[in-house]
Order: sequence, then C-alpha cells, then structure tokens
Amino acid sequence: MRLLTLIVGLVAIVTLTAATPAPQAVGVWHGTMTLPGRGDFHVVIRIQPEGASLTGQIESPDVTSQSQTLTNVVVTGDVLSFKVPTINGSYSGRWEGGRWVGKWTQGVSLDLTLDPGPLPPKPVVQGLDGDWDGVLNAGPSTLRLVLHVRTTAEGGTTASLDSVDQLANGIAINTLTRDGTTVRFESRTIGTSFQGTLSPDGNTIDGAWTQGTASPFSLTRRAPGQSGPVALRRPQTPKAPFPYLAEDVAFDNPKAEAVRLAGTLTLPQGPGPFPVAVLITGSGPQDRDETIFGHKPFAVIADALTRRGIAVLRFDDRGVGRSTGDYLGFTAGDAATDVEAAIAYLKTRPEIDPARIGLLGHSEGGAIAPLVAARNADVAFLVLLAAPGVRGDQLLLAQEDLLEASVGMSPEDSARRRAGMRKAMDAAMSAANSDAATAAIRALGEGITGYSPQERELLARQLGDPALIWLLRYDPAPALAGVKCPVLALNGSKDQQVPPSLDLPGLRAGLAANPQARIEELPGLNHLFQTAPTGAFSEYPLLEETIAPSALNLIVDWVAKVTAKA
Repeated sequence: MRLLTLIVGLVAIVTLTAATPAPQAVGVWHGTMTLPGRGDFHVVIRIQPEGASLTGQIESPDVTSQSQTLTNVVVTGDVLSFKVPTINGSYSGRWEGGRWVGKWTQGVSLDLTLDPGPLPPKPVVQGLDGDWDGVLNAGPSTLRLVLHVRTTAEGGTTASLDSVDQLANGIAINTLTRDGTTVRFESRTIGTSFQGTLSPDGNTIDGAWTQGTASPFSLTRRAPGQSGPVALRRPQTPKAPFPYLAEDVAFDNPKAEAVRLAGTLTLPQGPGPFPVAVLITGSGPQDRDETIFGHKPFAVIADALTRRGIAVLRFDDRGVGRSTGDYLGFTAGDAATDVEAAIAYLKTRPEIDPARIGLLGHSEGGAIAPLVAARNADVAFLVLLAAPGVRGDQLLLAQEDLLEASVGMSPEDSARRRAGMRKAMDAAMSAANSDAATAAIRALGEGITGYSPQERELLARQLGDPALIWLLRYDPAPALAGVKCPVLALNGSKDQQVPPSLDLPGLRAGLAANPQARIEELPGLNHLFQTAPTGAFSEYPLLEETIAPSALNLIVDWVAKVTAKA
C-alpha cells in the first residue's frame, strides 16, 4: 500500500563493514539538519568496535524512538557512508578536523555534520515526570494516547507520545514547557500541539489538542505501578503449534546483485507434491507477513491455505527482515524479478508440484503478479486482492479525492488540490529520473495549487521516489490481457485506496478475454479486506479483525478448486 507519509524518524542498530575500522569513527556523535518548512532535527550516532568491524546506533530523538535498519554502511579511508532503505535515506560524510562533514539524502539533500559527544541536554521541566493517559475523539472513532515524560541528569526532560490503537509508539515531543499551571507541548513529526492547565493536585491536565483543528483533550497521570492501556487484540494471527511444517528458507535473485530473499515456506502434512501460492506484498518495505498496525494478513492467509493442502511461500522484501539487498530505488518492476526467483526456487523443491505454482498479490503486489504471469506461462493461477485496474496516476488522484472528502474538505478546495496534484504528477511522469522529477516539481512552485509550501516540498520528495514514479506510469491493461491462467480478482466495496468504482471496470476490461477470470466486489470490506464502518485508513488499527472470514474462505475455496487434480 503506497501511503503518502511524512519522513519518519531513524533509530537503527547497524553493523559497519570496513576492511580497516577508522579509529575516529568510534564514539558518540551528534548533528543537526534543517528540514525545509519543518525546522531542525537532531541526530545522534553511537559507534563502537566489534571484532574487526564496527557496530553502532543512529537515532533522531526529535522524531521517534522507533528503529530503522541501515544497510551498505562503510567506513573507507576518511569517508563514512550508509543507507536507510526503509525511508529511502542515505548519508555520506568526510572526516574533516575531528568531525564528519557530509549530507543526509532523502529525496532532498541536507547538510549534516556530526560532531563528537552527545547532544546538549534539554531544559528540565519540573513536576511532569510520569506516564499520562488520554482519549482523543478522532471523528467517528477514539484514540488512546499516552504521554511519557522523563527527566535525567544527562539529558534533561524529554517526552514522547504513544498512539496505542494505531500501534505508533515513541513519537517525539519536540518541545515541552510548563509556566506555572500552563503546560504546552508540540510534535512536529505529526503536526500537533497541546496546551492545558495542570490541576492543583498535579495529576490531570485539561486543555485542547490541535492538529488542524482544536479538540478538547485531557491527560491523567498514572499512579506509581499502574499498568498502561491494553492494545487491541489480533485474534486471527496464527499461533503454534501448527498442523503443518513451517520452514525458514532463503533463495537468491540472479538478476539482482547481492539480493538473497528470506521467507517462510509452509507445507501441508502428507507426501505431496503440493500446489503452492507465492504471496506478494503491497508497496513500501514489507515483511513476509505484510505486517501493518499489528495485523499480519499474509500469516493469516498462509495458515488458512496450508490447512487446506496448499503450500505457501511468503518472503521479506529486499532490505527488510532477513532479506538482503537495498530497498532504496526499488520498484515493482524489480519486485517482479524477486517473484520469479521465488518461482525458480520452488521448482527445486520436491514437495512442490511445478505445474501448480500460483501467485497471490495484494495492492501493488496485485500489479506485480500479472506482470510475472504474462511473461511466465507456467504460472498456474492468480489471486489479485485490491489490485490496480487502471494507470497509477488515475488511482492516486482517486485516493486523494476520497481522503479529502473524508476530512470534510470543500469541493472547491479539493478541485484546486486535484489540479495541483495533476501538474505535479505530470512533471514526475515526464522526468528522466528521480532527481529530475523532484526538481521539476519544486520548479512548479505555486502552480501546485491548493498546497502549502511545506506540502509542496513533501510532494516533491514523495513523487520523486522511483517506486512511486514507476506506479504512476504503470498501466496494468497489457499485463492483464496477457494472463491466460485462472484469476480471482477481489475488491472491497469500502476500499478507499483502490476504489472499486474505478478499479473493477479496469480489471474487467483487462481480463475480458480470459474465460477463467472471476472478478467480485465484496460488500462492507476495506483495502485490507476487513469489515469496516467507512473504509478510511484511520480505521485499520482500530479493527480487531485482520481479514473478513467471508473473503478468506472465498480465497481458500477458489485456490483449492483450481489447483485440485482431475
């Protein structure tokens, strides 16, 4: 699922591979980079030797405490460099005068000099240490929030925020102040601020939460030893013991240098050989379970299929989990070669019937599956879940329209933003490469109507992503027309990311010549095929259901039928 998101923070445990570790790299380093329209963000790096190499941590305490893995980290001579594939970031700095002087690149290049030592401590804010619970009314739903405040002699007073129901933890609070009974804090990461009044007993703060609009919001300090809120259950996530074999596997992609993909192969009980489904994740760096907000839809699907006698291979994307390779610049076209490598690997397994290897793709994975099947005639079946049926730029415009309507934007404002988005997408689609796309969008300036300067900069970086450019240009019709095997294509009626009113006609047209294609709209389900009130993205983490049984049963019954031996 491609979601237009703000830059996330980076905290990573890293291994630096260097033939000769540079002595000046060992220690604690800090620096500051200025993000246009969003202010200063601090970075801390801790590096220490481990055998013949180096290990360390990198964090941005102004953003989040959540970790991201670094790859391609090298100290060569007087140059330190690394990449952060999950957020399309990289750094390269030269050793000059006892510090690293270089640039952080994440769509835009930002100066980042790393000086020795930790960050200077923040000011001490008296009387607020502890964990504070609150419930925010967010439209039709509520969100449980927890404010954590800690004071140490070394770091002063720091604060972070957890959104319990969204499984978003460690969101940085950039500023926290107290003036008498008035308490204020701000998080630039999520664009929110709060101001409230501390009660005489010091245990409640009543005030207003502002994130676009102001809403009443109160925080209550937990008593010592009191446990926090319980996160939502995920009852469908499979739990051992399983009535089948689950094996960790790995295989190489010969079309991509240094890419070894790691995954799980589940095999039914019995002698085999078995039919098998290869699961293909949506856009963005995804693990083998396509984990989102604690939901593990691919684990649920794999469990259900394997219990019905169908083997399943699911694997981590490049640079995610145990898979090697670099997600930076990774496109769906590249992912198609990873899927072909998975097929080649399965043909080496005696437990697998090579004539009954099929593909199941969700969202962007549903664009990759027809690409592979159209050029590999031995693909036995396809399951397409919320797969694109129209060109990517049309789909993105439809997503934006639905998002703006869901937050109550006026038709006039939405029309202005649509026109601005169209200009930005045209610039990206006609550009020669990612850097040229970013530059062309920036050059449009106020021609991107309806967007603030900060939003225009964010749009330039997002639409300059090679993966998104690929999707904007991609027309699924030729690949769909080339698919000759049985196809099950499903959309939820409340899908606001791949809306069925736009998508299903495209799928029907593309698969019109395939008599073995079955295309259905499933009532009441969202993009994740959960039973949903409205289908809005904000509901995903609030729902305990990972995938509706009606959708899961349909998928399993159909695959069992088309793979059954005569």
